[in-house]
Amino acid sequence: MLLKACLNGARAATAHPCLPVTPEALAREAAACHAAGAGAFHVHPRDARGAESLHTADIGAAVVAIRRACPGVPVGVSTGAWMLPDVEARRARIAAWATLSSDARPDFASVNLSESGWASIADTLLDAGIGVEAGVWFPEDVPRLVSWPRASACLRVLVETQAPEPEAACQQARTLVDALGATGLQRPLLVHGDEGGAWAVLAWARQHGFDARIGLEDTSCFRTDVPPRTTPRSWPMRGPRHRIHRVDARLGPADARDSAARADPATVTGRTRTAVSRA
Repeated sequence: MLLKACLNGARAATAHPCLPVTPEALAREAAACHAAGAGAFHVHPRDARGAESLHTADIGAAVVAIRRACPGVPVGVSTGAWMLPDVEARRARIAAWATLSSDARPDFASVNLSESGWASIADTLLDAGIGVEAGVWFPEDVPRLVSWPRASACLRVLVETQAPEPEAACQQARTLVDALGATGLQRPLLVHGDEGGAWAVLAWARQHGFDARIGLEDTSCFRTDVPPRTTPRSWPMRGPRHRIHRVDARLGPADARDSAARADPATVTGRTRTAVSRA
């Protein structure tokens, strides 16, 4: 059961006082999140001005810094169209990531299937030796995914709910998971929400045994809607009733599942390398 920490997202550097932007800040927050139980990271690297970037140098700098702080922990990045709307220009910039050294190349990258040209972006990532997280936002994304000839090569499918209301977000998660299940595509699912739906979807994912993620990309508030003030600052997860414990890295998937099964069902967490117990 994987709990991924999404450290910054597309938020402006001024959106939250704890938002990590520089490689050094990303590394510091990644280390704190890993110590608290995160088994992977998703980040949006920035350029010298603090703007989101797909440039090879900026991607490499962020990945190297995080890898040095958290050796062996997978690091992923975004390929969002808003950063560079021209599909061919974006594809060319991503293709250049293949020139990065192994310690600077991302392990995976997310691709939003609702964006124009997504299949060429995904193909480019696979050709560069970078895993693809297929981002499913809407029901119509599901047939797009299964019609892609390389769908079975995806690292995982991201079930990404859009509703800001908790109940509606959980219903969206159910709808998308059911639609994906009906296709027969055998790829891991990671389920997460956004803003007001983030915590409810995290709880839903944990309850139903899916990988999940949380962090300042998805929400800047605790479940009580109080801005996060504890370390890790970029992961609004910890509180007096919810302590996250890392499962020993030597455990296999079955051992991790058993550990999570013994956790308090009322506690919120993600799935695959973490278990949570009441403090």
